[in-house]
Amino acid sequence: MARRLARALAWAVAVLAALVLVVAVVPALRSDATAVEVLAASAGRPLPWPFAHGIAVRRDVRLTAPGGGAVAGDLYVPGGGGPAVVLVPGAASPQDRRVIAVATAFARAGRTVFVPYLSLSRRVLDPADVGRIGDAVLALARAGGQGRGGRVGLLGFSYGGSLAIVAAEHRPAARSVAFVAVFGSYANLVDVIQGITTGGVTYRGRIVRWRTLAPARGLLLDAVLGLVPAGERAALRAAVDAGTTAGLSPEARSLAALLENRDPGRTASLVRALPARVRALIAAVSPLPRLQDLRAPLYILQSVHDPATPPTEADLLHAGVPGSRLIVLHEFLHVTPEGAGKGFLGAVADLWGAWRFTGWVLGAE
Repeated sequence: MARRLARALAWAVAVLAALVLVVAVVPALRSDATAVEVLAASAGRPLPWPFAHGIAVRRDVRLTAPGGGAVAGDLYVPGGGGPAVVLVPGAASPQDRRVIAVATAFARAGRTVFVPYLSLSRRVLDPADVGRIGDAVLALARAGGQGRGGRVGLLGFSYGGSLAIVAAEHRPAARSVAFVAVFGSYANLVDVIQGITTGGVTYRGRIVRWRTLAPARGLLLDAVLGLVPAGERAALRAAVDAGTTAGLSPEARSLAALLENRDPGRTASLVRALPARVRALIAAVSPLPRLQDLRAPLYILQSVHDPATPPTEADLLHAGVPGSRLIVLHEFLHVTPEGAGKGFLGAVADLWGAWRFTGWVLGAE
């Protein structure tokens, strides 16, 4: 009996060793297998993966692009280096444990990961962040040893993914982008404003009802406050909270009217009433106006229960970029699995979708 058990164990070890060897020599299989480890490590539960890299983490690194632009951030470098990815979180700080877990997971998988310091981490939508992301791409591409042709991947979450797409649409960074992968990101900021303030989004000529949550309203208000001069932000916040526009400048008053509106049919006219400068800022942080300029492959992950980004935004991104890939989840709320959908089967389907999305990212370079 003991001899039979030992023989079975030896066979199991031999089969496991053969599988490891196959994974090691077949790149496609290795990417798919590594995706399992990346997902586990991103959730804070890394597996004993035989191909995991040791990593070095450097905080507050300053990268300089060929044109002289500079951006600070955190750099995760695997042993031996590897293809570079710029990780663009949403409103989370680069030091947020979730951001650290994702950056560490991809670095363990052999990717050099840079997490830039952006105004977005302070819940401010700032067009200058687009330039910072582009500078990070150009600086990493110049460093050499990155992906195919020296190009760099972009991985963005929430509103950070939208800024990543915008950065990939603009030259000179566009030529150095290997792919863009986004989760829970919008195509048009106006749609997000309309959805969060009124509970409805205009999609294909009709109003689609959409359920948001109070934290999403707070995030939107913080983000939109960045569109007015710093000296007026406190007054605008107080006015929106109080439901009055008394004492505001005409520019701030028009924004307050937009944020206080509850009728989805009025959103378009209220946007047209905004000052040209504010409309330009909204367009500058929205991928949709220049989506046809995106040349890099686009991978999209979106939850149908997302309370911060209308799910219809993923459809707009997918339809606007030929060849893009879209996976829809049912258990995730925004970019965290908080159990809003179809229970066990929904969770299994979501894990399958997240694994495929991660495999696309790992196999893109």
